[in-house]
This record gives sequence, C-alpha cells and structure tokens, in this order.
Amino acid sequence: MYDSLHDAQMRLDGCIIRVGPHPVRVISIEEGYDERNDRDGYKVYFRYLKSNREDYTMLIEENVDISPVPLGYVNLDTETVYTQRIPERRWKQGLCAEGFHAIGRASLITEVFNNGTCLADTILGNYPPFKNSLQLMQHPQTISTAFCRIFAIQKKEENEYLLMHIGREVGKIENERPTLNNSFTHLTEALGEAIE
Repeated sequence: MYDSLHDAQMRLDGCIIRVGPHPVRVISIEEGYDERNDRDGYKVYFRYLKSNREDYTMLIEENVDISPVPLGYVNLDTETVYTQRIPERRWKQGLCAEGFHAIGRASLITEVFNNGTCLADTILGNYPPFKNSLQLMQHPQTISTAFCRIFAIQKKEENEYLLMHIGREVGKIENERPTLNNSFTHLTEALGEAIE
C-alpha cells in the first residue's frame, strides 16, 4: 500500500480519513509494535472529529478507509457553508486542507475544516429534518441551516426564506414548504427525498 513510512506520512499526515464509520484526523504515523494485536507495522495516531478523543490503529487494518469522505453543507452555529473537494492531482490521500473548498463565505474555510464536530456531522450525514431546520431559522442570529448534504434554507428577510441547492438559490419556502423555481424543477425528486 505504501512504499515506506515516509510515503505513508506524506500521504496521510493531517488528513481526514475514516476508521470504521468514524471520521478522524490523522495526527501522525510511526513504525511500531501493536500491543493489542501483537504485530509490527505502521501505527496511525488519530483524533476522532466528533469527540476529540485520541487513539491509534494499524494502517494495514481493513477498518482504515482512505476513500474520499462525503461532503456537502456544513452546519455551523448560525450559518451553513457548502463544502467540496477541489479536483486536483495531489499526493495526499483523505481530505486535506489544501484540497478543501467552501462555496459562500471563503473566510469560513479554516473554521469549517478545523471544526471537527460540524464536519463530522456532514461526513456522517447527520442533519436536522426540514421542519427542525425551519424552526432553527426563527432564531434572529441564524442566517442559514442545511437539512441535507445538498439543500439548505437561507434567510432573505424576516420570515422570508430562500431554498438553496449547492450554494445557489433554487426556490423559496412558502407556507412552511419548499417550492422550486420553474428552472429548477429537475430537483423535485431530490428535494422530495431530502424532506422525507
């Protein structure tokens, strides 16, 4: 899988991968002996994004998943940001800060990448249901909130809300129901699945 310890470190240090179903940030990789499984190899030290707890696993274990983590809207305290991977050929595996992009407020990119709990919820697909998202919009400080990876509600004015899809306005909320603009009716099925 890796030519050397240096190769593994170069590809994974600081990246977000999954160990089992859990998104984690790789802290370091070292050669070492695994007392738990009585074997030598590369130890991956990591921090769980959700709990901030640190642990390690062996790089050869099948529960280490370096495939791309799913992204989309990330719910922060009072707003949401649509995130995506920048398509570039890089030597890094997993999600790294250099290959991470946010649509909307670019100033939030570092906050989003470093906010483990919020990013973990996105990776795991943990979003409030549509009705709960609409209730969250009643708070005066709330600017936007997502109810799935690809759809969010954004405040336009007091009690007037826009329906957003991947960072673009595609409709509005009327009578507590999302309504798509005529040019975005192709999103009807995806929206229906998102609000179920």
